[in-house]
Amino acid sequence: MSLFYDSSSFDGYTDVKQYVTVTETTPVHNPISLEETKNYLKVDYATDDDLIDGLIFAARKQIENELGGLLIVKRTVTQKQSGGVKTIDIMREPLVSISSITYYEDFDSTGEVIPSTDYRIADGCIFHRNGYWKQGRDADGYRIIYTAGLVDDTGQTAENSPHTLRQAMLR
Repeated sequence: MSLFYDSSSFDGYTDVKQYVTVTETTPVHNPISLEETKNYLKVDYATDDDLIDGLIFAARKQIENELGGLLIVKRTVTQKQSGGVKTIDIMREPLVSISSITYYEDFDSTGEVIPSTDYRIADGCIFHRNGYWKQGRDADGYRIIYTAGLVDDTGQTAENSPHTLRQAMLR
C-alpha cells in the first residue's frame, strides 16, 4: 500500500508531505477459527472449508481496514517513507516494538541504522531526538521495521482475540 498524506499542523509548524509505503507479513492463524465459523454458519461438512477460510481472511482484512490500520493479529510491518519530516507516523497499530529504523540516501544504497537512543515513541509517532528526521537527496527516506497487532500469532489466536472483533468477523 502506498499513499501521500499531509502531516498535521501544530504549534505553527506545518510538516512536509510524506510518501509512505507499507508492507506486512501475513499471519499464520486467524482471529476466528474454522470450527467456530462453521459452528456459527451451522455447517457440519468439510466440502467448503477452503471457501470459509477465504471468507475468514477477507473478514479480518475488512475489519482491519475499517479500523484504520489496527492489526488484530500481530505481524511484522515494513514502512518506507520520505525523509525531512518532523515525525514518522506509525501506520499500523498497536505498536508492540520497533526492530530497526534505517536511513537511506536512496533505497538502493547501504543504509545508516538509527540507534534507539536517537528517537522516542509517543502517540503513534516516532520523534527524533534532534526534533527533525534528516533529509538528503530527493530519493532519501527511512525504512522502519516493527511489530504491531493485538493478539499473538499462535495456535491460541482465536481464543485470545477480543470477543467483539471475533463477532464482527463472523457477521
